[in-house]
Amino acid sequence: MKKTKDLRKSSQKNDKTSEVSAIQTDFLNEPNSTEETDSRICKKNQCKNIGIIITATKITAYLCSVLFLLILWQLLAIKINSVLVLPSPLQIFKKLPSVIKKTEFWKSFAATFGRVIISFIISMIMGIISGILTAYSTFFKNFFKIPLQIIRITPVVAIILIALFWLNSNILPVFVAVLMNLPVITTSVQKGLITSDSKNNFMAKIYRVNKIKRIINIDMENCLPFIVSSMETAFGLCWKVVVAGEVLCLPSQSIGKILSTEQINLETTKVLTVTILLITLSFITQKIFQGIIKKICIK
Repeated sequence: MKKTKDLRKSSQKNDKTSEVSAIQTDFLNEPNSTEETDSRICKKNQCKNIGIIITATKITAYLCSVLFLLILWQLLAIKINSVLVLPSPLQIFKKLPSVIKKTEFWKSFAATFGRVIISFIISMIMGIISGILTAYSTFFKNFFKIPLQIIRITPVVAIILIALFWLNSNILPVFVAVLMNLPVITTSVQKGLITSDSKNNFMAKIYRVNKIKRIINIDMENCLPFIVSSMETAFGLCWKVVVAGEVLCLPSQSIGKILSTEQINLETTKVLTVTILLITLSFITQKIFQGIIKKICIK
């Protein structure tokens, strides 16, 4: 009995000592944890500051580049001293309100923007299909090789002038934009599918995954960055080609027709004003488009 009592007393003493040691260790570790949290907060603040500095430097660089171009433009306008050849930035700024107020400009812009969207959608569908075919079939790879190379080499103006004999003026800019975007999208999709993850493909072969499922779930997922980059390039190229096509084929409502008409009437100020507005609006639409793509990709 005495032995058991002694053992109980000794065990109770050991428990107390262990509790005290645990409390001591917790007390000692508390400052370390606070130090760690402080260091993490400092690191986060440093990252935020670095991010703010980077954005500030970007904005200052953009503003400096715009200011440099405006100064250069003003100096050239003063040297030439002819509104017909090169109007000054101030003259363009004065002309802006009169162009913006006109409903004709916005109707023409809407028509041009509609052609850009239609040509972009068609070129993306056709480019992705042709990219998949060329990536998985040697026959289609060789079949598309010569036509795509011809499209790459041929100037845009030559294609527009040839297409004028075949197509309506409203359809022609869309056709030319699709044709010029096709090689860009096809090659990027093909590269993305060829350089897909070999480990995932190997595992899919071991587990005998269906080829269609493998293309959709593995290859297309790996190809997504290539498709996104080709989409951004294609959207910008659509604006250029569609407006170039409109200038030559003169559809009923288009920005290209306004530019061509004002150029014939020797209205250099209005031509430059419409061009600057078109550049600004296309830049805004492209940035909105990039933001939508990024949100879809994150989801």
